[in-house]
Amino acid sequence: MDWFLFVFGLGLALMTAGPVLLILAWVRRRTNAWAWLAGAAAAAGVVWWIELYRVLTGAGDLDGMFDCYPDCSASQEAAWAILGYLPTAMGAVLILVFLARLVRGLRHVRT
Repeated sequence: MDWFLFVFGLGLALMTAGPVLLILAWVRRRTNAWAWLAGAAAAAGVVWWIELYRVLTGAGDLDGMFDCYPDCSASQEAAWAILGYLPTAMGAVLILVFLARLVRGLRHVRT
C-alpha cells in the first residue's frame, strides 16, 4: 500500500505544480514527451480539482460517496475513481516517462 500512496502523491504533485515545471523543462529542451506530459498533467489537474470542489460542496450528493456502499450512484463511483485513480495514473505516467528518458539517455551514451 505504501507504493500506491507514493505514486498517488507523485501524481497529485504532478497535477498541481507539474504543468508549470514541465513547461519550463519543455522550453529548455523541446521534446514532444514533455509537451504531452505537461498538457496531460494540466488537464488531469483541472478535472481533479473540479471534482474535489464538487465533492466538498456536496453537488449531486457526491459528499456521500464515502458512506454509500453498496448503493453508490454512478456519479459517486465516478467521483471516487477520479479522486483516487487519476493522481495514481498520472504518477505512473510520470514514472514511465522518466524511465523512458533514462533508457534513451543510456542508449545514447553507449553509442
